[in-house]
Amino acid sequence: MDSNSINVIKKVLEESENIIDEEIRAFDNIQNDENELNRLREKRIEELRQEFKQKNKFIQFGHGKYDFISDEKEFFDVIKKSENVVCHFFRPSTLRCEIFDRHLEIISKKHLEAKFIKINAEKSHFVCSNLNINILPTIALIKNSKLIHKIIGFEELSSRDNFTTTQLEELLVRRNMIQEQ
Repeated sequence: MDSNSINVIKKVLEESENIIDEEIRAFDNIQNDENELNRLREKRIEELRQEFKQKNKFIQFGHGKYDFISDEKEFFDVIKKSENVVCHFFRPSTLRCEIFDRHLEIISKKHLEAKFIKINAEKSHFVCSNLNINILPTIALIKNSKLIHKIIGFEELSSRDNFTTTQLEELLVRRNMIQEQ
C-alpha cells in the first residue's frame, strides 16, 4: 500500500472514531438526561405528596367551606387551629353582609389554604370590642392568631355593591391570605 492509501484509510478511521465518540457522548447525555428526568419525576411526586397531605390537613380543620361560628369560644378555637382565617363579622339584617356571604362562599371552596368563617357581630361583643369592629360588614384577616387587616364595608372593593368575586379574591391575595390561582 502506498502512503496515499494509508492516509485515506487513517482519515476514514479517524472520522469513524469521531462519529463513534459523538454517539457515545450522545448516549451518555441520554443516560444523564434519563437520570435527571427520574430525579425530577421523584421530586415532583414528593411535592404532590406534600400538597396532598397539606390539603388533607386543611380539610380536617374544616377548610374548603364557609362556616357559621356560633360563639366567641368557637371563634378562638378556629383562629388557634388555622394559620390563615378570613372572618366576616355580620348582622343578619344587613344587606351588604349577604353580598359578602355570596362571594366568600365561592372563594372558600377554591382556597383551602385559609379558613373562611362568619360570626354574628351582635352576639360577639367581646371579640368585636377587642378587634375594634364598629362598622358592618367587616372582614377580619387573621394570620397566626393575630389580626393583620380589616376590610371595612366595601371601601377596598370599589365602594359599590356590584363588586365581583374576583375583586375580593384579588384583595385577599394582595393581603397574603390566599394564594393566586
